[in-house]
Amino acid sequence: MSLRSRSLRSYGLRALGAICALLAVSACRVDASVEVDLNRNGSGRITVTAVADADAIARYPQLVEELRTTDLTDAGWQVDAPVTADDGSMSVSARHAFDTPDQATALLVEISGTDGPFHDLVISQDASRTRVSTMIDGTISVAGPQTFVDAEAAAVLGQTPLLHELDAQRVLFPDVFGLDLVVNVPGPIDETDGTALPFDDTTTSTRVRWTAPIGTGVGAAPEQSVHLRALLVDNEARRAARVRDFALWLIPTWLVFFFLVVLPIRYLISRRR
Repeated sequence: MSLRSRSLRSYGLRALGAICALLAVSACRVDASVEVDLNRNGSGRITVTAVADADAIARYPQLVEELRTTDLTDAGWQVDAPVTADDGSMSVSARHAFDTPDQATALLVEISGTDGPFHDLVISQDASRTRVSTMIDGTISVAGPQTFVDAEAAAVLGQTPLLHELDAQRVLFPDVFGLDLVVNVPGPIDETDGTALPFDDTTTSTRVRWTAPIGTGVGAAPEQSVHLRALLVDNEARRAARVRDFALWLIPTWLVFFFLVVLPIRYLISRRR
């Protein structure tokens, strides 16, 4: 694992460790989302957001202090200051830019880690002068709180104490945690198994959301397929390409016509004189 991956992973373990402790002792709720904004040129950014409800903040006010961000910023992430909403909930977001779909895929691997919520999740794009085709495939699932603890930490801390705490509170992990994957891709959707909003003509993009199934930490993990195909056709570029192709066809055609028709006719006319 790279130093950058270890940095992000170590931050995630501390932050999620604090959140899981909060969940275990107070049965409050935390919802997380990972949002991918993909442009037509393959660049974009990924934003990770966690929202703790008002009960969580009231019962665990030091949560903000627990979320140290040094490792994230060292790994190239931009971390926003925590925002408290009118209802008392608090959100924290971190974002990272990328230049290509391959970089976006690599960032998702960093976020998830080996046993995290994203499995074989790949973002790809095929672009030409007049069209951009975007593909996303993989699965998303959260087996339980152990999803956010890597194997090394699990070997040291164990996984059962947290589950026992949740059981003592008579609370299941799906009741206190949620995770969404959201993507904004160029063009209308050809096919997807996510929930898609209507195509936005202003931004020429479509927003699609998947909600991860959340397991209790016991037994097999449920899975949600992630599948998307989007196609953006640039009609203006298409028309321009047709004009350009017509011009490229017209010039040699005119030259052939000139040499095979116009010149012989002029030659015959000049001979008759």
